[in-house]
Amino acid sequence: NYYNTLWSNRTLKEEVENPSGEDIFALITGIQQRNTGFEVEASWQPNPVVRVDGAASFGNWIFTDDTEVVITENDAFGNVISRQEATLFTKDLKVGGAPQTLFYLSGTLTPTANLLLKADYRFYTNFYSEFNPIDRTALEDANGDGNANERPQPWEVPSYGVVDLHVFYTIPTKDSGFTVQVFAHVFNALDNLYIQDAGDNSQFNDFDGDHDADDAEVFFGLPRNFNAGIQINF
Repeated sequence: NYYNTLWSNRTLKEEVENPSGEDIFALITGIQQRNTGFEVEASWQPNPVVRVDGAASFGNWIFTDDTEVVITENDAFGNVISRQEATLFTKDLKVGGAPQTLFYLSGTLTPTANLLLKADYRFYTNFYSEFNPIDRTALEDANGDGNANERPQPWEVPSYGVVDLHVFYTIPTKDSGFTVQVFAHVFNALDNLYIQDAGDNSQFNDFDGDHDADDAEVFFGLPRNFNAGIQINF
């Protein structure tokens, strides 16, 4: 599957500061963004016991240009309270908030009709921290070298992989209309330490504002955790 989606006038709802200095939620119109990518998935089952599934997605999601936008504040009845214009210096910046490249591999064993064992591996990369385009209303000198015509990329989250394990066992019963299944899961089985979400140049944790790791607000993924239960179908 190949996709190419172009927004020439995307609308965002963001928190901004109005002319009176108050923080408000406003509509921002005029964002230009393009998401393009390629996805592939496949399955292979050489025999009734073994099955392998895999998938990969390669994306390139960017803001396509510097953009003149309109920021509109409305009241509860939709009436315009204020309207202001701004230039967003976002040309060629990566869209943040989600991995743009990922790989998935899954192996399933069914040694008996009632028992299923499964292992999943997910790998994420090309992952940029989320940022508010309205914060890019000025060109920056990100390297401190006097070149104030830069558009530094949002901080890139380190690549990471996660392994999950699953077991399903259906208890045999004489009643075909009644089944009992026991299941158990181990999530993040290798107990990897990883960042699953991040915000660029955090308003709470920003150190020097140059869009690197010491300016990001990060949220770690869960450590190894377990889940088990019984499911009754009738």
